[in-house]
Amino acid sequence: MELQQERCAGMDISKRDVKVCVRTPGKRHRTFDKNITVWGAIAGEVGSLTQFLVSEQVTLVVMEATGSYWKPFFYPMKSELNVMLVNARHARNLPGRKTDVSDAQWLAELGAHGLVRGSFVPPEPIRELRGLTRARATFTQERTREIQRLEKLLEDAGLRLSSVATRTTGVSGRAMLAALIEGERDPVVLAELAKGRLRNKIPALASRFHGGLCDWVLNGRKVPLMRCRSGPPLLVALPAGMLGVFTAHTEGGKQFVGIDLHRRRSVIVRMTDAGAPLETVRISNDVERLASVIARAGEAPETVPEATYGWSWAVGSAADGTSAGGVDRAAGHPGTT
Repeated sequence: MELQQERCAGMDISKRDVKVCVRTPGKRHRTFDKNITVWGAIAGEVGSLTQFLVSEQVTLVVMEATGSYWKPFFYPMKSELNVMLVNARHARNLPGRKTDVSDAQWLAELGAHGLVRGSFVPPEPIRELRGLTRARATFTQERTREIQRLEKLLEDAGLRLSSVATRTTGVSGRAMLAALIEGERDPVVLAELAKGRLRNKIPALASRFHGGLCDWVLNGRKVPLMRCRSGPPLLVALPAGMLGVFTAHTEGGKQFVGIDLHRRRSVIVRMTDAGAPLETVRISNDVERLASVIARAGEAPETVPEATYGWSWAVGSAADGTSAGGVDRAAGHPGTT
C-alpha cells in the first residue's frame, strides 16, 4: 500500500488522558517503529505533547472526534502541526482485542497511508454563532417542556386556565401563577389579576378557578410554577447576541450593534470588530433611548435589527436620532439569524 506520511501520529483521547502512537521510519528499510506514550488532558500536558510531536518531526496528527474531548487538543495544536480530525465511524477498528493503545496505532496507520478523510471544522466566528443558535434552541425546547409540565400541573390541580387564556405564561398568566405560589386560592381574586383583553373574560376565568382546587398538588410542586413565571433571560438576550456575532467578523475598525425587537421591550448588544461583547442593554421601545445606546457605539456603527413585525420604526428612528454619526443599517431575517 502506498505510503503518504512517513512520520504520522495517532491520538486516542479519553476524559482523563490521551494515548499517542508516533509512527516513524525504523533502522531497516521499509520498517517502522511505533512509540507509545500517555499524556494528561490538562493544558500544561497539551503544550508538552505539542512540543514532543514537533521534536519528532511529525507531519500529520490524526485524532478521533470523541465527544468534546478532542477540542482542548485540536485547537492549540493546529497552529504548529498538521492536525486531522476524523469521524470515529470512518476510522473504526476491527472488533476483538480493542484498546486505547490499539486505537492510537490504528489511527497512525490510517493516516500514514491516507485512508481517512478529515472532518470539517468551522472557523471561530461560525463556531461562536453555531454555539449561540444551538443554545437558544436548547433553551426554547426546555421552556416548552416546562410550560407543558405547568399545564399538566394546573389540570391536576383543577385549574382550567389554558381553556380561557391563549398563553398560560403571558402577563396575566404569570401574575396568577405568582398569586398561586403565594397561597392565593380565591377564584375572584385570581380572575381580577387578568390584564388587557383578557379582562373581558373575567367571569369565565373565575368559573375555571371554582371547585376542586387541590392544594397538595400546588404546594407540593412549586418548582414548575416558579420556573414558568418568566422565561429564561437568555431566550431574550441570545438573538441580539447572534446578530452581533454574525456581523462582528464581516468588517473591521468599527463597532457593531445587534437589536432584537419585541412588542414592548428590545435588547441591544454592542460588540467590537473582533466579536468581543461590550454592552447588553434591555430597553423599552423608546426612540430616544434607542438612539442614545446606538450613539455609544461611536462613529458609523453598523446596526443589525432583526426583521420582525414592526421593526421599521426602530431603523428609521435610530437613523434620525444618530444621523450625525452616519449609522449604517442592515435588517437580518429571523430565519437566517
